[in-house]
Amino acid sequence: MALPWKTLDRFITEDEGILELRQRGARDFIISLGNQVLMNSKAQRSEIALGKLGCCSLKSHPGPRVLVGGLGMGITLRAVLDTLPTTAEVVVAELNPKIAEWCLGPLADLTNGAVSDPRVTVEITDVSDLIHHSLSAGFDSIILDLYRGPHPQTDRYKDPIYGSRAIERTRSALKSG
Repeated sequence: MALPWKTLDRFITEDEGILELRQRGARDFIISLGNQVLMNSKAQRSEIALGKLGCCSLKSHPGPRVLVGGLGMGITLRAVLDTLPTTAEVVVAELNPKIAEWCLGPLADLTNGAVSDPRVTVEITDVSDLIHHSLSAGFDSIILDLYRGPHPQTDRYKDPIYGSRAIERTRSALKSG
C-alpha cells in the first residue's frame, strides 16, 4: 500500500492559483499548481539531462558563468553543478521566494544542498527580466527549466521567453563562442 501524501506547505500565487509541496516517505516529493503536478522527485531524468547537456562543453572552462531559469526542486541546478568546475558561477532566476525556501529546507537533501553551494546565487526575479538586464555581463550557458513552455497561443514575436525578440535577447546575453 502506498503511503499517503502529506502537505508540507502551500500558498496562493498571484496569477496561477495554489502552489503546494507534498511529501510521502523520505525522498518522494511533488510540487503541484492547482491540479497540475509540476515536478515529481521520482521523475528527474529530463532535468538531469538538461543540466548536463547545457554545461557539458564547459567542464574544462576556467570560470564559466551559467544562468538557470527556474529552480523547481533544484534537480537541474544539481546536474549543472555536478558538470561544472569548482570555479563556476551559477545564477538561478526563480519567480517565487517560497520555492527557494523549499530548496533550502525540505528539498535540500534531494540535491545535496545545491542551493547552498557557494557557486550559486539565487535571484528572485523573472528570468526574462534577468536576461534583459544581463546583456553586457554575458553567460556561457543559459538553461531554461520552466514549468510552462511554448504552446499554440504563444505570440511568436512578443512572448517574453519564447518570442523571437526574447530569443534574440537571450542569444545576446551569451558570450561569443
